[in-house]
Amino acid sequence: MKWIFFLMVLFYTYHESKAATVLVEQKQVSLEDSTSFFIHKLDQALRLKNLDSLDAIFLSFVKNKLENNDLAQGHSLLNQIIADKTLSDTLKILAFKNKAILFGQIDYTKKRHAFESALKIIRETGILSDLIPIYNIEIAKTYLSQLNFLGATSTLKKINISSIQNLEKKVENLGICGVLYSQMRDTSQALSALNEAISIARQNNDYFGIGTINSTLGGIYSAQLKQRQTAIDYYRISMNAFH
Repeated sequence: MKWIFFLMVLFYTYHESKAATVLVEQKQVSLEDSTSFFIHKLDQALRLKNLDSLDAIFLSFVKNKLENNDLAQGHSLLNQIIADKTLSDTLKILAFKNKAILFGQIDYTKKRHAFESALKIIRETGILSDLIPIYNIEIAKTYLSQLNFLGATSTLKKINISSIQNLEKKVENLGICGVLYSQMRDTSQALSALNEAISIARQNNDYFGIGTINSTLGGIYSAQLKQRQTAIDYYRISMNAFH
């Protein structure tokens, strides 16, 4: 009787082990399939020369990894893209950008290095040069998050906003520069960037930009310059722009 019981235990242990092995293999195949499908989607968007689609595909992938707290797998796949010599430099640049997103609020230094690596490829290849000021702003943000005002200021001074062709993007990034300078209490530089942004937004009938920048100016005049009436005037302009 003991031998029958022992054989039954062996039988079930063997089949449980086999089932577990099959599940692991299926998971690995599933992972390989999903990786292949992800790169296939990226390749399709690349062939169509659609940068917005590429960004959306990467963003969806990164969002999934963040929601599932699967950062290791996210970095692993992005590292594969970066290391693969057969893939385009465009994909490598965006892979570094999305590695920076995965680092998020966890490691500002690694986040900065990821953006710097992306910039290195851009400068070496001459492609996606519109991203240079945008990525430099992201680098400045990492310095500011670490309270490294010298690093943030040094990076902001490198930014050539005029290289951005899209006027709405230009307004947006000037606005971000203004906010960063404001956070460092450099009111003069903040107002300079924001006033330039307002000028471009008005020329382009960019009402969202006008509203956003005036709201930021209202905040600076209220909190830092203590000019209450001027702040109220800016807030009113902002509200009217959004209507």
